[in-house]
Amino acid sequence: MRKFRALLMATALAGVSPAIGLAPATTFAAVATQQIALVNSAWTDLGAGPMKLSAVGGPIVYVIADTAPGSLTAPGYALSSSMGPVDVNSASHVWALAQPGYGSTALVAPIASAAAPSLSGALPDTASGDLHATATDLGAPGATACATDTGACSLNALLQRLAQDVTAVKTAVAAIGTPTLSSSAGSPIYVAPGTGVVMPASAASGAFVAGSFVDGAIATLGTEADAAWSGSGSATEIAALKAAVAKLTTIAAGLLPAGQATSSASAPVVIASDQPPIKTNPNAATTGGAAAWSEVVPNNTTGVSVKGSAGMLYSVELGGIGSTPAYLKLYDTASAPTCGSGAPVKRLIIPAAATAADGAGSNVTIPLGLAFANGIGLCVTAGIADADATAPAASTFLVNLDYK
Repeated sequence: MRKFRALLMATALAGVSPAIGLAPATTFAAVATQQIALVNSAWTDLGAGPMKLSAVGGPIVYVIADTAPGSLTAPGYALSSSMGPVDVNSASHVWALAQPGYGSTALVAPIASAAAPSLSGALPDTASGDLHATATDLGAPGATACATDTGACSLNALLQRLAQDVTAVKTAVAAIGTPTLSSSAGSPIYVAPGTGVVMPASAASGAFVAGSFVDGAIATLGTEADAAWSGSGSATEIAALKAAVAKLTTIAAGLLPAGQATSSASAPVVIASDQPPIKTNPNAATTGGAAAWSEVVPNNTTGVSVKGSAGMLYSVELGGIGSTPAYLKLYDTASAPTCGSGAPVKRLIIPAAATAADGAGSNVTIPLGLAFANGIGLCVTAGIADADATAPAASTFLVNLDYK
């Protein structure tokens, strides 16, 4: 239809009278029952069809709908005054709108409804897209089913073939039926529907034999009380599963031992080379930490055992009020050292004080700790030499150790 209208418009614009048997608008005006003036600001109801419709005074747009279009730009059909009248074969209302800049009038005359087009055979070809061009043969109702699923048959014949296929599937499903309970040698068995294959619900004890289980063999399910399979001879399925679970438990126990293990018995923990540093946030606690040892140094050279076993020294705090210094000497020993004998592992000075009131001192912190393999012992002497055994002044020097 759109091709048809386009042809009419093209011939009119070219100044050629369309000789296709349609009466011009001026002739149709004499027989039109209504002449309705149109505006371009609202849709005008031309009434219900079927009707013959034409336009004078300018082009119009019309829409076939039971209610007024919701927008002035709703899609419709164009009709110019140079085109002959068109038949609107619909019982719905027709709404018309004048094109901007024109004082158009719609000419309307009722008509009888035209016969509906037949869809038998090939569908019409249009370039407008209303109906896609095709040569599909719909076929007559009740057509004989196509001989094959992919045969060159009409649409109805292929549908008949599809119906036959569906019926065949339904018949096959119905023939399978439901499982039936039977018996064999006193033991209940299931017969798989439609196959005749026997599936045991129970079988004689000992049907499962190590190394000889083959396709089609019958295995005994067994009971909860069955002991785990020993690894030889026959067993029920439950006994075999118990043996498998026990084996897996043993393997898991070896992979995940309880508690700690030596390095040789542990899986290594590998840190990736691009692993960023792991930040820690130390917090104060009421337990743990270093032990404290403190002494006002006496006027003698008797060695002192701070700890009689391996330990770590973390800090030393020293102070004095004397006008001359004293010297702290630390030894790696499990017992009290002999002052003036042996080599100390660390030597520290207790500085002299300018005045007794001011005092003097020093603090030594060892963040990672100083290791003593045997124990921690010390001496305080008035001389700096390792062999010195001069006693310091009494009540003059303080020594504090933090160790572990």
